[in-house]
Amino acid sequence: TEAPHISSKMEVRVLFDTGPHKWAELRAPPLNSLALSTNWSFFKPEIYPSCFWSIEDDYVPVRGNRSDINVSVEVYPISTMAWAVQKQMAKQWEQQAEVGLSTGKDTFMIKRMILTTNPITLVFSVVFLLSHTIFGFFQLKNEVQFWRNVDSMHGLSARSMGIGLVTRLIVALYLWDSEAKTSKMILFQTTLGVAMDCWKLSKAISCEIGSKFPFVHFREKNSYQDETSQHDKEAVRYMSYAMYPCAIGYAL
Repeated sequence: TEAPHISSKMEVRVLFDTGPHKWAELRAPPLNSLALSTNWSFFKPEIYPSCFWSIEDDYVPVRGNRSDINVSVEVYPISTMAWAVQKQMAKQWEQQAEVGLSTGKDTFMIKRMILTTNPITLVFSVVFLLSHTIFGFFQLKNEVQFWRNVDSMHGLSARSMGIGLVTRLIVALYLWDSEAKTSKMILFQTTLGVAMDCWKLSKAISCEIGSKFPFVHFREKNSYQDETSQHDKEAVRYMSYAMYPCAIGYAL
């Protein structure tokens, strides 16, 4: 079991807000957590103890009766906008962790990136990630549309698809069996990629279950038994001459 940890950095922030608020705003989070006065004309000062910007390097393991832990406490005001954003982000990260969409390591990585990355580089990274997600969605949609209408494997390499399936399956099994908590979003994307490769490979190869060892037999479909299959077999054979030594050398 992991030892308990304590943050060596604590921020105590006092909410500074002199602006008026409507009743609808005070009933919605996070303003609904404010303590209103008896006549409801103002709210009491909000003391916000926070470890929001603490990363993994700031946490110290607590073992036995250890008493030499130094904790720095900083007290300063915080605006309503910054307070609301931090409360909302912390709640969102907590909800994502509960359903397995993110882990503590993912949260620490985001915090470290915000704290240590140049703002221009950070904006560029966000734009790049959003673009990668959008284009990845379009790539998946186009790939499904293409393979759904494929009736013949003429000009397509089924053996290279099989090699890609094996490598993707190894990566997926490693992530599922990894001791480190892997985000369920990454596991979903990896598993979806394995399922997509199996579906594409089924266009060229049929799987049959027999009564004799090895019980599972793979046969080429008629749509793949042409010159493409012969060229594919020869190309993969030549490629294996370089691939197998490299794989063995990397494993050693």
